[in-house]
This record gives sequence, structure tokens and C-alpha cells, in this order.
Amino acid sequence: MEFIQSIGLSKFIAIDLETSGLNPKEDKIIEISACKFDNGKLTSSWTRLINPNIKLSHTVIQITGITDEMLQDKPSIESIIKDFILFIGDLPIVGHNIMFDLSFLQNNMIEYNMLFNDRMICDTFYLSKMYYYNFNSFSLSSLCQNLNIQIKESHRAEEDAKNSGLLFIEILKYEILKTNLKTAQKIVNCIEHYNVPNKKLFNNLISYLLEFGNTIETNDLDIDNKQLSFSSDYYFDEKYDENITIDDIFTDEGILKKNFDSFEIRDNQIGFCKDIHNNFLNNSILIAEAGAGLGKSYAYLLAALLYSQNNHTQIIISTNTHNLQNQLFDKDIPFIINALKYNCKATIIKGMNNYICLSRLEEVLRNITNKLNHLEALEIASLFIWLNNTSTGDISECNGFNKNRYNYLWFLINTKSDYCLTHRCNKYNGCFYKKIRDLAALSDILIVNHSMLISYYDNHDSFITDNSICIIDECHNFHSICKKQLSSQVTSQLFNEQKYDYESIIVSLKNKKLDRELIDVGREISHDFDEVYKLFSNLCYEIFQSFVLSPIQSEYMQNIFINKNN
Repeated sequence: MEFIQSIGLSKFIAIDLETSGLNPKEDKIIEISACKFDNGKLTSSWTRLINPNIKLSHTVIQITGITDEMLQDKPSIESIIKDFILFIGDLPIVGHNIMFDLSFLQNNMIEYNMLFNDRMICDTFYLSKMYYYNFNSFSLSSLCQNLNIQIKESHRAEEDAKNSGLLFIEILKYEILKTNLKTAQKIVNCIEHYNVPNKKLFNNLISYLLEFGNTIETNDLDIDNKQLSFSSDYYFDEKYDENITIDDIFTDEGILKKNFDSFEIRDNQIGFCKDIHNNFLNNSILIAEAGAGLGKSYAYLLAALLYSQNNHTQIIISTNTHNLQNQLFDKDIPFIINALKYNCKATIIKGMNNYICLSRLEEVLRNITNKLNHLEALEIASLFIWLNNTSTGDISECNGFNKNRYNYLWFLINTKSDYCLTHRCNKYNGCFYKKIRDLAALSDILIVNHSMLISYYDNHDSFITDNSICIIDECHNFHSICKKQLSSQVTSQLFNEQKYDYESIIVSLKNKKLDRELIDVGREISHDFDEVYKLFSNLCYEIFQSFVLSPIQSEYMQNIFINKNN
């Protein structure tokens, strides 16, 4: 508790509101609660139901359990707000997705700015996205369940306020102090220009670390010193049997039965394995459909390894989904290699769009106020704890960053060939992707996805060797991915992103009070963007008219003509 006291959080107030909707300007507060915590324990609470003078929707009643009848004789928000202010005093405020609650309070409190602008405000939602980045959900109920915090009644203000406070204590006790100084400084640098929660918390944490030090002081971006989770080396003192055959492997006394007690001999699996092996021997192409339960991955892995070990070839396995990639790398390949006792290196590599680029991230942070709003800055801040731990830079590890919602933001910081495979990324030695790519070139077994296989197979800069053998699993998706990967696409979004980046540069130049003439030229170029966009839009419309709408109209007219004759 000494640490918690040092950063000003020995006492705090956790709050939660229930509302009639999501719009703070139109919807109303229907319940408000504040729970006071002292030295990690709940000491008192204050809760009121509020009469909003409107009928509640069926959805709100279902979610909260609060009905119109429960509110009809309750006080207005104006009549109880002073009691609320007295209860919270000048203590730090904690909540889950606290900006939502504060937006409603701001619309109902005249003295809001005076009371909250300089107060420490902490948000367990964004803290959880940072520290529990591997969790699948960041809802309050899901977080409490994962951390064994007992929940009695969710979506009621007092219970949610209490649980937010307990979650905050959990984070303070077991997570915050693990943050090293460099990581804390990166988080503060990311959010310091915005009025957002957790800013004072991390500033206080930095002061504490500077005064008392930290036992976990590491270089959070030192990729070379991190344990690799994308590449595995297999080495055995016992030499494998070069004369082993597929029939030897699948017998009752074979290596699969010895390593897998419940293994069942299936004729179809043996035949499939032999067909694949013969295909490699004859340097031909095999297209096969493997039914469910056949054990296709074991079959093609055994066939490929038998051929590869005797012919010194690289094995490429291409899949459509990351799930199958992970299953092969984490489960199937280790099992087969340990059974055969083959010395080899296996590496899993995804498309470069899946990996973060530290150089591009640094570039965004240097110009953050011109590029990002406050919510985007908070989303970027959710990456830094993960970056301190990852060895891959694969964003699928970090659920705290909402890639689906902030896809455009991810495209500002993910790996690009013109950065990470050139001198522009020298500071970080090509970041994560270059390290994985270099290891891939030395690997005996390489697991890729279809898009990457298509991109690199006939590329002069490819890490796929000329004498490699290739297995394409989940092949029913392959033709559509080929079409997508080998096509070029220009969209209105591309124009808008380019214009946005360009205008950000103009604003930056203006703020630095550079040559007026240069700024005027920049504005003219911005105007040219609009002209090019209009031309592009007209071209798209003409293509739509000619190749989409006209054939439909023609078919419609033919149908009318036929119907009239009938």
C-alpha cells in the first residue's frame, strides 16, 4: 500500500451512472452511485435513483432492471447533485469507461469544470486494455470474472461502481508497479497533449519510479533480447532413421503409435500420405480433397518431412487462417518432429500488415497532435505494455488494440516494405518483421498464409528457396485470394487518407510559422487533390454505368420484351 499512497491513490471514489440512452445531450441519468475506497477497501457508498421525467425504453429496462414505476417518485438530478459533490470531495475519480459517465455529469453540473478539470481521473477500461491485452473482452463483467472479482448484479450503478473500484485496486496492486520507467514515459508522451483519463496516474508513476527506482528496468524495444515465439529449433542427439518408410510409421509398432496412445491406423490417411510423398518424388502437382477426420495435417507433414530430410529441401505450408497456422506451429509440427526426431527449424510468418513497425509508430508519436484525436491517442497508448513483452510484433497478440474499429489507425503504424526492408528502419534493425523474415529464409519448415505465398513465391526478394516443396492447405479459398492479391485497387478512402496526411503537414508548417508562400503553394496542391478526386469519382460513375448498370437495364428490357410476346 506504500506505493499506492505515494502516487496519491490511498483514497479514491469509484463512480458509475445508469442512463436512458447513450447521448449525453439528449438522454438522462436514471441512477448515480459513488463508492469510497480507503487503503484498498470499500468504506462507504452513496447511491440515488433519479427521475428523468421521460419514459424508459424497453431496452434500457431490460439491461438495467430499472422501471418507470421505480423512478416516478424519485428526486431530479438537480436536487441531489450537491449531495453527490459533497460525497466525492476532492478525491481521485475512478470508473470503467469513465468518459461516458463524465459526459453526462458535464451536462448536468454547472460547476463541472471547476470540480473535475484538475482532478486525477482513472479509467479501468483503458488500463485493462493496456495491462490485460491478452484478454478477449474488456467489459467490466468479463474482466471481473477473469480476475475472480465476485459480481452480484451488473448494470446497476452501485454494483458497477464497486466492481470498478475493486478492478482498479487489482491493477494497482499487481500490474502498475511492473511498468518500467521507459514504458511509462512512452504512455505519457502519447496522451499528455489531451484531456484524457490516466494521465495524472502515469505522471505520478513516473515520479515514483524516478525517486524509488524499479527492479524491472529493461529496454522495452530490444527485440534481439526477447525469447522468440515465432521460430522453434528442434535438435535431437539420437539420429533419425534415414531408411524409415511411411509403412513403418503407420504400423501398430510404428512411431506414431509409440508417441500417441490413442492413435488409430486409417487406410485413407496412409494412402493420402503416400500420394503426397510420391507427388514430391515425381516433382508433380497433386490436388486432393481430404474429408473431416482423415488426419490430413499429420499425413502431409510426415510425407513432406520424409522427402525433405533426404533431399534437403525447404517445406512451405500455406494456410488461409491464422488459427490453422497456430495449430500447425504449436501442436502438429512439434508432435511429428519429436516423433521422427528430425533436426530442423520451423518458423511461422504472417503477412507484413500483421506486424507493428516501430519506426512508423515513432513517426506518428512525433506528430501526434496533428494526426490523432484523444480517443486514437488512448488506443495507441494501449500498445506499449504489449510492446514491452512481445517478441513477434504480431498485432493479433494484443486484443487491447481494437484493430477492427481503428483499422485506419493500424495502417499508420504497421509494417510497410518501403520502411522495414530499407535503411529507414535501421534504428530498430527492420523492426519485428525483418527479424522474422531473416529467420524464415533459414528455416526448414515455413508456415505462411495464402496472401504471403502469392506475394513472395515469384519475387526476386523472396525468402522462399527455389527447391522448396509447397503444401497449400484450405485451398478452396486460394483462387479468390490470388485474384485479390494480384489486383491493384484505388478507392476514395485512399484519396482521403492522402489528403488528410498532406493537410496535417500544411497545418504543421503553419504552426511553425514557415514561409507564407510555401504554405500558399501547399493550399493550391490541396485544392488539386479535390480536383483529382472529382475526376476519379466521375470515372467510377462512368464505369458503374457502363459495366454494371447498363447490363442490368439491358437484361430488364429483354425480360419485358419476352413477357410482352408471351
